[in-house]
Amino acid sequence: MLDDIDVLAIKTGMLRDEATIQVVASTLKKYHRETPLRLVCDPVRVSALGDALLLDSAVGPLIDEILPLATLITPNKSEAELILLHRRKLKATISSLADMISASKELLTLGPKAVLLKGGSVTTMAEVRELVGTNPGIIVSKYGLLDENMNVLQVGLGESDRTSHLVVDVLQCSVGAGGEVETWIFVRPRIESLSTRGAGCTLSAAIVCGLANGLTGNYPPPFFVPLWRLIAVGSVPQAVLNGTIHTHLGILHAFPVGAGRGPLNHVHSVVSRSVPRWV
Repeated sequence: MLDDIDVLAIKTGMLRDEATIQVVASTLKKYHRETPLRLVCDPVRVSALGDALLLDSAVGPLIDEILPLATLITPNKSEAELILLHRRKLKATISSLADMISASKELLTLGPKAVLLKGGSVTTMAEVRELVGTNPGIIVSKYGLLDENMNVLQVGLGESDRTSHLVVDVLQCSVGAGGEVETWIFVRPRIESLSTRGAGCTLSAAIVCGLANGLTGNYPPPFFVPLWRLIAVGSVPQAVLNGTIHTHLGILHAFPVGAGRGPLNHVHSVVSRSVPRWV
């Protein structure tokens, strides 16, 4: 297929064992020598039903063979802990936003050009501002949040709605040839939903599509237009921003299916709103 089709980007998901990883790595290395390739590695460890998708014996080969080839890796906190503990780069669990910043920087030293550490949670934007206050180089991207000067739109909301938790993802990108690192924090409202099965796979798939297509941006984030204009077309931060919003809207507009965790709505509208729906 790689000989026949002009492939611009590839995503890996479940690799499970060392034999599979070696085959994938050897193929990617051969193709890398001939054509520039953007690789997104989603190091999935456990399925939504609790099935093991990555054997313990495969963690080392994944780190050594796949991560150095990756444009971006997209672990959640559990997967990040597994990788870092395997390399003895983690002294405790990842429990705070500051921990996510440190852990994602450590993951970057394992070879990928960028790391998106998913699944953080904070209660208010004050926690984000506090961290940024001591780390002024961090870039914050907000989606679906009401600014402080828009309190009038919160009239009629219950207390639980006003204090709903936020989802936080941290992106670390290598920029330039001098080893500089750019840090992004993506913040959006947490959605209480059972329609989240496949959310991680949806996110990484949306990102790799963005990298391949060089998107100009279907979702200009409300109240953050100046930042939006600064994001380079086809860049990793832009693809991540589009991917996180696509996944957020897929959960927001999902239809409950059966018992337990159901799928996202992958065909939701991509029309932006001037005033975001409060969830």
